[in-house]
Amino acid sequence: MNHTPGMRELGLESANLSKTFADIDELAFMCKFQDCTHVSELGCVVQKAICDGTLSVERLLSYQKLKKEAKYEGLNFKQIETTKLNEMFSGVGGMKNARRFAKGKNRER
Repeated sequence: MNHTPGMRELGLESANLSKTFADIDELAFMCKFQDCTHVSELGCVVQKAICDGTLSVERLLSYQKLKKEAKYEGLNFKQIETTKLNEMFSGVGGMKNARRFAKGKNRER
């Protein structure tokens, strides 16, 4: 059985997202908000391109997936896990606040 490595096996160092997804970067530059997630914001040019049929949803999803994975390039396992936990709990102010909240709930019991 032949195994062709995917992007993960090759590493993302060799993947230049700006060149590969130049079309999405150009669209994103024109978005109304600089921190646009291209998911549900009003005035998102990327979402407009999807509605117009000039950009496929699959291409955007690939871009988002690779961009997310590129954040972890060069980090060790512990750093990756810490980054993921902080992202997961960013809505409550990060991992430290989540721990404080959990400790407070345990004291109530």
